[in-house]
Amino acid sequence: LAGAYAGGYDFVNNDPDPMDDHGHGTATAGVIASNHSTRRGISPKVNLLAIKVLDSTGWGYFSGIAAGINWCVTNKNLYNISVISMSLGTVGLTYTPSTSPGYIDPALQIAYNLHIAPVASSGNEGSLTEISYPAVSPYVMSTAASYDSNLGTQQFPTGNNSTCTDVNITPNMISCFSNRAPFLDLVAPGSSISSTSLSGNFVPGSGTSMAAPHVSGTIALMKQRNPQMTVAQIENILKTTGVPIYDNATGLTFPRINALNAVRAVPFIKKTGTFYPGNTVQIEISDPLNPGNLYFVLLSLGNYPGMPLPNGLVIPINPDFLFGFSIQQSPIFVNNIGGLNSSGKATATLYLPNITGLETFTVYSSFITANSSLDIEAIGNSITL
Repeated sequence: LAGAYAGGYDFVNNDPDPMDDHGHGTATAGVIASNHSTRRGISPKVNLLAIKVLDSTGWGYFSGIAAGINWCVTNKNLYNISVISMSLGTVGLTYTPSTSPGYIDPALQIAYNLHIAPVASSGNEGSLTEISYPAVSPYVMSTAASYDSNLGTQQFPTGNNSTCTDVNITPNMISCFSNRAPFLDLVAPGSSISSTSLSGNFVPGSGTSMAAPHVSGTIALMKQRNPQMTVAQIENILKTTGVPIYDNATGLTFPRINALNAVRAVPFIKKTGTFYPGNTVQIEISDPLNPGNLYFVLLSLGNYPGMPLPNGLVIPINPDFLFGFSIQQSPIFVNNIGGLNSSGKATATLYLPNITGLETFTVYSSFITANSSLDIEAIGNSITL
């Protein structure tokens, strides 16, 4: 984890030194950010902010957790915070969405609305109908644990002096200790996961606490490709690209995250070429989950990005000045409305007039797509040329 730590705060001892005195935080951090040569984390180049809200025995208060979330909101722009990974939750108490206590929902909602993705472990009581809080919150991506290899037989504690046993373990089998229910969002590897420890060595650990950081690390990679994505868009991609796994215990099917496919599915725009009079600039549009959808490409010069949409994004058009451009591969109308190909790709070509005095400006793309129900989906993105 050397070099990953970028700051944080200790809300247990009220000081700016969130040193781990339990080991749980170090283990979950390693799943995200280990830069070991062979035991790498999901996002080994990420910057980690440590927010200590549990004491040396692993216990804490929801007031402290809320304070930690609020700290992330306050410092979002300073540290470019994109995800809050919470490997914690109520112990021995599980809920449904209708019985959720909602203790810290106000703080979670603010983070959610600011496009900071909250992720939480579903809990380790082995419940088949409920999950822990805050995982059950509507503003959180709840995550249960699965296996990623053949491990024979494993036994785990589930609280109240009880244990559960998994036999004939195979990859993508959900761990018996995992709380899951029809409203669970995601599954990720969380059983016998080797990660960093306070001793400096790698040690195995199991629990939904080890699953949640797999999701968090994947989101960090997704946000690196498109920082402007909303939490709902991220969750949709994780579920859509996830591997469907059938759970014999519940008879339900859940999406086990596929980090590579999730990152590949992130919509983005990429510029090739130099913004200079007389030059040609190409802008690659990628939205692999929506091949064939129509795209509206409107590039403009000016201080106003475009016509606002109800969701806060904008259609990028400025009547003051429009450059000539085209969209490939299938322009439909005056070269600025086109369809994505079978891979969800298109390229907009911007022809810059050979005049002097051009200033730096921003190309806005709202990724406007019309679906069969006539709704409009928009994923904001921009490139400064």
